[in-house]
Amino acid sequence: MARQIACHGVNRLCEACLSLIKLEYTVLTDLVRLLQGVSVSVSVLTLTAISLERYYAIVHPLRLRATPSRTRLIIVAIWVISAILIVPELLLERVLLF
Repeated sequence: MARQIACHGVNRLCEACLSLIKLEYTVLTDLVRLLQGVSVSVSVLTLTAISLERYYAIVHPLRLRATPSRTRLIIVAIWVISAILIVPELLLERVLLF
């Protein structure tokens, strides 16, 4: 009987460890998906902003000036838009463990 109790204690410990590992795995996969999606959209939006800035610099050279405050605003907008775009993917998609 004592041996069964010890085995059950070990099994409970193993079950607790496995549930913790599954929780960490789920959190890490969500974090990786978040960072991957945000980095892709930040890259695309940054290249788009650079292209638009170069277009305006060539087509309308005297009309639009790049200022540090405008640059900061564009960078913040790119990151906010990227974060907003990734939210539905995090809410609707789940990784299932087998």
